[in-house]
Amino acid sequence: MRAQHVESRQPGGAEMPIDNLTDRVSELVSETPLVGHAVNVLRKAGYQAVLAGNRITVEDSLIAAYTSANGQFWWDVYEIAPMAVTR
Repeated sequence: MRAQHVESRQPGGAEMPIDNLTDRVSELVSETPLVGHAVNVLRKAGYQAVLAGNRITVEDSLIAAYTSANGQFWWDVYEIAPMAVTR
């Protein structure tokens, strides 16, 4: 279940709903079949992007996962739950 109040920061530090971040990341990576190039595109757009295998973690709140099969490719972009911190 996703909380309605989840927010993230867009480049420049302004708050934006997570759904807008998901849409923006989807737009940025959708045209490239190269994971490394997608990381560079995201970083040039001002987002924190960390590459791990076929997945890119964006702003510690989304994962863009590259999938390919039978000569076709696509990106799955989805929100990840924040980690609970206990003290």
